[in-house]
Amino acid sequence: WRSQLSVGVALRVLRHRRGLHGDAVKRDCAGLEVAFPATLPHWIGGKRVFDDSASLTPKFYAATGEILCHVPNANEVIVEAAVEAAEEGFKTWSATSPFERGRILSNAAKLLEDSHPELARLEVLDTGKPLSEALPDRSGAECLRLFAGLAATDCVT
Repeated sequence: WRSQLSVGVALRVLRHRRGLHGDAVKRDCAGLEVAFPATLPHWIGGKRVFDDSASLTPKFYAATGEILCHVPNANEVIVEAAVEAAEEGFKTWSATSPFERGRILSNAAKLLEDSHPELARLEVLDTGKPLSEALPDRSGAECLRLFAGLAATDCVT
């Protein structure tokens, strides 16, 4: 679950930076300047969902213990909304042709590749891994490319 949280936090930060910037705080951690929102929203059905009543979990910079931002904990209502959105997404994905699935996964791989330098810096902040190790790691995009090829050939349904 930790790696899923890390990926989720990284993607939320990227989405936030490309959308709302109002509460973003610039931080310089080990020479890496990154803008973090003070509190990340939930992402449900492709939309930001804010829950002002949520308890918050601090996200720490692994090397120094500095709090980078806060991640909201989901309550029952948020979890139910996420499950409903996932079920709808599954129906849509299941009805999508293999060729289109491959195209979508290829586009996702391209987005990961285009965001790679920023994602590598987020990985450094999340895990404390040296940037020299985080930059060469492109396994996420490679994995998506593999599944894109499989999906397009209708090998996996």
